[in-house]
Amino acid sequence: MTWTADQAIAARTEAAEQMMRVFPEARGMKPARPPEWVAEFVDRMILDAALCPHVRRGPRPMYAFVWERHWRCRPCLTAWTDEQQALREAGKARTLGPIEEFTCDFCRRYTGRTLSPVVIRLDLWIVNGAACEVCFGYLRTIEGSLVVGDVDR
Repeated sequence: MTWTADQAIAARTEAAEQMMRVFPEARGMKPARPPEWVAEFVDRMILDAALCPHVRRGPRPMYAFVWERHWRCRPCLTAWTDEQQALREAGKARTLGPIEEFTCDFCRRYTGRTLSPVVIRLDLWIVNGAACEVCFGYLRTIEGSLVVGDVDR
């Protein structure tokens, strides 16, 4: 896979623009400059997760839910989202078990309490996950992370 610098810049710009469209509070936000453990976590996700076939055609923003370990480009994410909606409407949606539902995506600790949503953009990789109170507090201090919303605990 060989990508040109122009392709990479275009993909980074597209990722930033998409974040701003979905999350207006992300305007002016730079990609996350995470501590080593978060960068290693995302690196492992990139290496260990499935990739949609389009990534080989050139750089593009890629999206993943931590719990799922599958990277998708925007068209693949849209198709997957539509499929999940159809499954929900048919009463056949995949649900998390009671343990996984309350297990932090980042540290893997079971909390027994509601988790908080987090979105982090690292270059052209956009990671969505649910964090426990400890990870949530830590992740929200990283420049470039976007805490989608506090959840009452």
